[in-house]
Amino acid sequence: MLARDLDADGLLILTDVKAVATNFNSQNPKWIKSASPDMLMKMMHEFPAGSMGPKVESAVQFVEQRGCWGMIGSLSEVNDIMMHKAGTLVTADYGKEHLIFY
Repeated sequence: MLARDLDADGLLILTDVKAVATNFNSQNPKWIKSASPDMLMKMMHEFPAGSMGPKVESAVQFVEQRGCWGMIGSLSEVNDIMMHKAGTLVTADYGKEHLIFY
C-alpha cells in the first residue's frame, strides 16, 4: 500500500530467500527468474500463506494496479536483483503467459 500511495515506479521486496520458487521445500526447487502476474496467480498454491505467498500476492497486486514492476529476492543480493541478475521479476511487459525459470 505504501508503494502505491507514494506513486512508486516499482516495488522491491527483500527477504532471506534468493527468489520465488516452486517446489521450495524439496531437493529440486525451481527458481523463477521472471513471471507475469497472471502466471504467478495461477501458481499461488505453490507459495505458502505464512511465507512467500503474501510477498507474491503483494507484488502481483502492485504490478496489476500500477502497471510497473515488482521484484522479490534476498537482501544479500539487492544489487544483483536491481540489475536483473538475481531474484524474481514480476512484470506484465511480456504478456499474460510469461514465466521463465533460472
